[in-house]
Amino acid sequence: MKWIPIILMVLMIAFVDAAQDSNVNIFDTNEVFDLSVHLNNENGDVLGANCSIQIRNNSFDVLVDDNMNEVNGGWYNFTYNTSKVGKHLCRTNCTKSGEFTAGNCDFIIEAIELEESNKMIFLFALMFGIALVLLVLALFKEDVTFAALSGMLFVLTALFLWFNGVDLGDRTLNNFWTQGSALIIFGLGLYLLIRSTMEQAQEDMDNLER
Repeated sequence: MKWIPIILMVLMIAFVDAAQDSNVNIFDTNEVFDLSVHLNNENGDVLGANCSIQIRNNSFDVLVDDNMNEVNGGWYNFTYNTSKVGKHLCRTNCTKSGEFTAGNCDFIIEAIELEESNKMIFLFALMFGIALVLLVLALFKEDVTFAALSGMLFVLTALFLWFNGVDLGDRTLNNFWTQGSALIIFGLGLYLLIRSTMEQAQEDMDNLER
């Protein structure tokens, strides 16, 4: 099973990529939210700076190119809302007395309707169901290939659950249950991958000794 290390590398890449997007703020369509920046230096809060903000869509079209409002205590703010779904690229630029600083304020606008939520639940159930079937086949046929495939799919299912959650409309499960379940599924998948790799390695060694 020489392809198992490749599978693990793919899973790690998927995990890192998903983790990067998880650090981006997510807002609903037409939700009013604040994009803020705080300036300070060795002398304390920076007051009276000129701060601007630029927001672009994924096609790099400029949606906003405006000044930010100074609030107090070194805070500068811009209030925004939009109905345009998707990832938005956001940059802030502040200058004062010849000094310049820039910041990243990317965000995502999403609208999860019940129909879309049902699709997500179906996809999760499908992935989990196939993983279970592969696990049963691995147990009955005593085949490490099925175990490895099952483990890989359990890990992918866990990542899907961790980063997407389970949205049931007015009965949305909270992070404690979804992320707790994701950790259990991830642990099972990782165990199956490691166990199948060890058994295959032992089998290869036995074949070499014959």
